[in-house]
Amino acid sequence: MVEPSDILRSVSQMRAPSVTLMMQYVAQKQGVSTGRQVREMFALRYGPGKLLPHEYYRLRVYRRDLSRSDKREFLGDRAAKALNYGLTAPELAGARYMVDQKPVFLALCAASNLACTETQAMYSPRQTVGSWAQLRSAAEIVAFLRHDARYPLYCKPTDSKQSIGGIEIERLDADGHLVFGEGLSGPHIEAFAAEILAKFPSGYLFQTCEAMAKDLRGLAPKGLGPMRLNSILTEQGAPLVFFGSFRMPVDGTESGPTKSKRRYFANLDLEKNEISIAMERTDGAHLIIEHQPVTGTKLPGFKVEQLPDAVALVKAAHMLMPELGIIGWDVALTDKGPLIIEGNGNPSCSHYQLVRGRGIMNAEHRPLFDAAKARADAISAAIKAGNDAWQLGAIRDIVALERGRFNS
Repeated sequence: MVEPSDILRSVSQMRAPSVTLMMQYVAQKQGVSTGRQVREMFALRYGPGKLLPHEYYRLRVYRRDLSRSDKREFLGDRAAKALNYGLTAPELAGARYMVDQKPVFLALCAASNLACTETQAMYSPRQTVGSWAQLRSAAEIVAFLRHDARYPLYCKPTDSKQSIGGIEIERLDADGHLVFGEGLSGPHIEAFAAEILAKFPSGYLFQTCEAMAKDLRGLAPKGLGPMRLNSILTEQGAPLVFFGSFRMPVDGTESGPTKSKRRYFANLDLEKNEISIAMERTDGAHLIIEHQPVTGTKLPGFKVEQLPDAVALVKAAHMLMPELGIIGWDVALTDKGPLIIEGNGNPSCSHYQLVRGRGIMNAEHRPLFDAAKARADAISAAIKAGNDAWQLGAIRDIVALERGRFNS
């Protein structure tokens, strides 16, 4: 039985290996001297990518096949955040809140007839949003779980990342205890409700648990692995999806007590609608894999038939917040088609960099970022000048504004 205190782990159980151990590993297994590693870490930490030591190792930037210029194309989390934020005019940055607030954006998607995961109820001591049940107390959470919930449920905090605090509930037993996958018994719903209030007082969502589409279950046999898509605004103000990947559980669910201890990442070829390359992290090492470790499904070349529909869906969703230069998306591929799980105004580029083995600021992607940044800067200048022509969205008009061709 799972103890109540373990049901909503607030931190990941995975810990990055120490820098000292990684330095020894890279020197012994990869043939990169410790002196060279130290010099590179120092240079990259204070370079444009602002890589921290653990990012240098996690992204395998120590590799001997990478040139110095190749390594400067990698971004650490700090540099990636600065890049993402710079793609939106600072005067319009409030739109990022709308995307990052899960219940607000899901309600907006639902009201706009954009396919998204179904929310059955939300706990919040103050906020009211959406047409779902509004729960204000532990007693109301208990009543919902006992009488009104349609199982299975996927439950998660309104403001956390990386599946922290998420849990899949199959059903309740006759005594009111949670039952997870494979019949694993959990705490009573009263203990569960008390833990939600203690650990996630700002809010908690209760959603219908979606299953992976049947033709994709060879990728993740027991859980739903989200598809990650990143969309960026072009010079004309239209969204372009430029990166896609899967984060897949190998032999369990995505979160909760039955969470898989193994995961793999798979990059997507957006033109061919297929998996291009996959990687699993095992014992601190990153291994390119050809087959799903449990099902044996061949990964490179695996066709993802719903990918074009998913791309079209997130492009439409991006236009709900056309002020934002870049948005990351989690999408569920189900038998009903693709469903938006959530958006992220500060999307990570680590999946791309890890699996592709190249920095995100490469010759292919840098022009996209430069164009979006120029557009954001031009919009900001137009707003400061008091001219509303930027709302037309055409970059040529915005740039002309900067040159003084319009009267403010």
